[in-house]
Amino acid sequence: MTVDSVLWRFINLSNFKAMYDLNRSEGGKSQVDIRLSRKDCVTDFFDISADSVNQGEVYHIDLIGVRGIPSSHGSIPLEKNPGRGEWRIPNQHSPEKKYELWKPEYGFPTPEQIKWEDAEKYYEGDPPIIYFVKDIDNQFYARAVPDTTREALNDYPGILSEPWKDSRRAKENNNFGVVHFDSDTRNKQ
Repeated sequence: MTVDSVLWRFINLSNFKAMYDLNRSEGGKSQVDIRLSRKDCVTDFFDISADSVNQGEVYHIDLIGVRGIPSSHGSIPLEKNPGRGEWRIPNQHSPEKKYELWKPEYGFPTPEQIKWEDAEKYYEGDPPIIYFVKDIDNQFYARAVPDTTREALNDYPGILSEPWKDSRRAKENNNFGVVHFDSDTRNKQ
């Protein structure tokens, strides 16, 4: 695989709570999705025509999985939230609907492994990052970085690890991005 670009999302506290249904109110409503961004770069990255986007319509992004993990192949839903105008991955609180590689069986941290009751402690606890890779053949892959300690992030190319380190410091801000790999960057990897 030759990487064209990477779309990433630092899992902030709201997203983490959504992934484990930790926000459920007595009325039964809560965030249950991963909110990506309002930015048009989401449509550009996933090759969705901005002119054809219908609020609330679900798009299915076909993913190339990991060899040996059959359930990582398939598609992941993506929709534009009609009320907020942001792109999101719906229903990530449900174990049946959560993307396979974003589950604890594959290293994704659980509420028992990370302090989520207090925002400061959550961000001190090296929260995860999810990301999508688009290769030069316009095929997509989804992965996670479950351990975002400085040491672990140093295993990734600087073009990715630097914004990821910045996103940890920014907490609720600057926690999404798209990184484009040009031919020089690809050759250094």
